[in-house]
Amino acid sequence: MEDNGIILRRLPYSETSYILSWLTEQHGLIRTLAKGAARPKQAFQGKTDIFLQGRVCWIPSSRSQLHVLKEVSIEHVNRELARSYTSLLAATYFGEVIELLAEPQTPIPEIYDLFNKALGYLQEKPASELLVERFERKLLDILGLNHDEKSIEQLRRHAYPHQPKTYRQLKEELAKNSAH
Repeated sequence: MEDNGIILRRLPYSETSYILSWLTEQHGLIRTLAKGAARPKQAFQGKTDIFLQGRVCWIPSSRSQLHVLKEVSIEHVNRELARSYTSLLAATYFGEVIELLAEPQTPIPEIYDLFNKALGYLQEKPASELLVERFERKLLDILGLNHDEKSIEQLRRHAYPHQPKTYRQLKEELAKNSAH
């Protein structure tokens, strides 16, 4: 299988392999095993960092939701995210929220487009509380979970009662940045 994808997360699987969580345009959230990716001079070297965008090719598993990564061709690196800790936190938070709310292997191209636009925005402009709220509301809207009359806090508690790991850090960083 093949699709456009963005790496949301990279987890160690063994000393030489990673599990990559992808948000793909036509297949939704998928997870792939990048065998031997941590070895020097591997075909995947430099192609497994979070927020890399490109064409991903994988061999589907018939027994689990963990597929085998076959090939990656990088189209965009999103380097500018690394220049701002707050932007990197915001992108990570957005990825975590998507992983919490989206059904694995369910194609919702609107989510891919939303995340892609958010990454582009974060490379050009600083993260803000308004951006975070707009992203969350739009994501919830796509999934049919947004209620305009409710505050974003109420929506968060309802949609994902257990906040993603980066939420508190992001909130603290945004507060620091708005104080300056």
